[in-house]
Amino acid sequence: MAEPTDVQTSPRLSPMLKGLGWAGALLAMALLTVVGGLGGANTDFGRRLIEGQVQRLAVGPVGYLSIGGLEGNLFTTPTVRNLTLSDRDGVWLEAKNVHLSWQASALLLRRIEIASVRADRVVIVRRPKLLPSKRAGGGSLSIEIKTVDLILETRPAFSIVDGRFRAAGKLRLNPKKSIDTVFKLDSLNRLGDGLSAQISSVDAGPLRVAIRGFEANGGALAGSLGLAGDQPFVLKADALAQDGGGKGTLICTSGDRVLAHGQADWSLQGLSAKASMDLQASNLTHALARHLGPLAQLTLKGALIKSTTYRIAAGLSTDTLAVDVTGDVKRDPMEIEKGLLVSARATDLARGFDTPWAKTGRFDGQLKGKATAWSLDGQFSLDGVKLASYDLNQARGPLIIEQAAKALVVTSSLMGSGG
Repeated sequence: MAEPTDVQTSPRLSPMLKGLGWAGALLAMALLTVVGGLGGANTDFGRRLIEGQVQRLAVGPVGYLSIGGLEGNLFTTPTVRNLTLSDRDGVWLEAKNVHLSWQASALLLRRIEIASVRADRVVIVRRPKLLPSKRAGGGSLSIEIKTVDLILETRPAFSIVDGRFRAAGKLRLNPKKSIDTVFKLDSLNRLGDGLSAQISSVDAGPLRVAIRGFEANGGALAGSLGLAGDQPFVLKADALAQDGGGKGTLICTSGDRVLAHGQADWSLQGLSAKASMDLQASNLTHALARHLGPLAQLTLKGALIKSTTYRIAAGLSTDTLAVDVTGDVKRDPMEIEKGLLVSARATDLARGFDTPWAKTGRFDGQLKGKATAWSLDGQFSLDGVKLASYDLNQARGPLIIEQAAKALVVTSSLMGSGG
């Protein structure tokens, strides 16, 4: 029987929501270089010197930032004629005539205060190849961008068809307390098409998420998700979280196909969630569909069994793979109490994992630890093994996977029988 609890918790911002401040943080990195410039930064010589410093400046997984044509008062109203983001294959985003109105002095208080961001044109040329990045140390910056107004264009390498949008929005983010953002894309190619997103949680109030996307006959929004660019597209996502409970729904369709569908309900007493995804609908998941099959289904259930401990059961199912996880998990902070039992079964290794030398496989083990330091320890078996001139009925052995000190360590051995 579950023990009664009166614990009330305010909604916490997920890493994904905190990441909405990435654009502002990226901008801050460039501006920190500006503000950290010499006393003569607002001279032609000073601006050219700063331009030289911001050439292929590493800005995390999105690549390298470069600027050109820096003008204006760098501490209040700077402008950049050309701005690019590049990865190891070259430029993937370029912006023209970026105008900024901001207060550089706010950086001394660990705040980014931007009155407006405008650009004549921002072009996403293709999908970036994200680079490894190290987690930055120190505290996070609070970010406020009161107005964003720019023209956003996408090229077929990113969105299958050309897209052109009027982008507008605002952002207020305190990573430890609140988020309030509104963002809207209105298509300039087809009236009525577009995307809107609103995410807010202010002063420990409820967390609200509302996302809407629509294209009457397809377009760049659908294409950016790898979907057909000539089929009606609908995206709808809603979530509400308050006092430790909440609910969320998601549906995304392209023509008659349902790309993704899911719903979740949770409270201090437990949670229930289920989701499914058509892996063949998007070219971004075609490789997964070849290995796993056309449909992936996920289920999750949990019930409070004592104080802050929940008993959970989760499952992932596809044509070639089934994974089940059961056990007890503590919250605040998230921690596996006695170890989660993990059972995985692969019914077609040749298709699912590109291992034509084995037919089926199984793993049974235990997952222990925390999110930052965990271990998976168990036994695996492979049936119908063919290696070189050896034919084995079964191969089996221990498998240990450990994550600690920013490294992943895998230890295993193999024994064969039969054949």
